[in-house]
Amino acid sequence: MLIVGALVLLAASLCALYVPVGVLPRYSVALVMGIASGAAMIPFSSMKEVNPPEVKGTAAGVMNFLVFGTTGVMSPLVSALMSGGDTDSMTLFHRAFLPLVVGIVIAILLSFRLQETGWKVQKQG
Repeated sequence: MLIVGALVLLAASLCALYVPVGVLPRYSVALVMGIASGAAMIPFSSMKEVNPPEVKGTAAGVMNFLVFGTTGVMSPLVSALMSGGDTDSMTLFHRAFLPLVVGIVIAILLSFRLQETGWKVQKQG
């Protein structure tokens, strides 16, 4: 589900950047992005399952740090890439939001390294 959610988020992000206005219903891309980004909660559950009880709080803190740290780095980066150009230029938007698309691709690649912790493992054990 994590990979499917990330792939849907990637597709919606690419639609937001490259599909001409008016092709898709208004606000549909943002709605799909919002729903697909809900898959980002799955690593929190996985993190709770794979860690021993005495370090679950620390693991949750590290996970939250990564989420908010990434946001703290990406916001100024996108803002810096948006500055210095015609604000109506789609080329400027493509350049500015490319790091977010790259981040989604990296997340998809990293998610293949996650170990299954759910019902498949319990059924085999």
